[in-house]
Amino acid sequence: MSTFIKPALPQSIDNNMVIGEYKTMYSEVLSENRQLIISLPDEYEDTTQTYPVLYLIDGEKKFVFAEAVGAINYLRFNPDFKEMIIVGINTEHHRNRDLIPAIVEDRKGSGVAKKFTEFIEKELKQYINKKYRTNGFEVLYGGSNGGLFAIYTLLEKPALFDAYIASSPMIGHCPDFMYKKLSNAMHITNKKIYVNYGKHDLERATDFIPDFIEAMKKKKWKNFEIRYDYLEDEGHVPFGSIYSGLKHVFL
Repeated sequence: MSTFIKPALPQSIDNNMVIGEYKTMYSEVLSENRQLIISLPDEYEDTTQTYPVLYLIDGEKKFVFAEAVGAINYLRFNPDFKEMIIVGINTEHHRNRDLIPAIVEDRKGSGVAKKFTEFIEKELKQYINKKYRTNGFEVLYGGSNGGLFAIYTLLEKPALFDAYIASSPMIGHCPDFMYKKLSNAMHITNKKIYVNYGKHDLERATDFIPDFIEAMKKKKWKNFEIRYDYLEDEGHVPFGSIYSGLKHVFL
């Protein structure tokens, strides 16, 4: 198995502030190129320190990537928080296929999320851990379909990440599938998950998240910490989700 990387180009919000580098890798699991956006701590080149990694679903969206960079910049002033490497994963063209774990009639191409987890496990994480100074602690963030994918990954392959952040997870795309996955999940230990959604969210979030969270809590897994925020003044994928999630994970 081989991974090929093209030369990097900068990603920026405006002409003056560069927040990440584009890289493109070829995935044999997915049989396609997949774009990444990488952001390193400011002092990365001046130290031999190792870092935890934040993996972002929908990382190609500048507002998602910028929110992650901003969250870490604010949190780094707390002595208990660790600076992080950010890895944005471009899911723009295959969101239904990559992020929805079951076939959903009104979501064309859905149902192949298991293959996307295989790409992350066997190719992406190996590449990141080989190229950068990582310390083995890894967090997955996803919003909307990405939030559904984050919870699915926790249940399908809990060891893949140490912590999970799911904003407005679209449980309602495939509730029967997700409840069955939860029912079959055993012995998930030493994990943290943060989940939130807004009062004005989509029905496939609002109608399913509360009961699903309660069902997760009833599992009473060892050293499993879940925080759940319902936000009265927010809609779909509330702003600040990454900040709140990282606070739950690290502080």
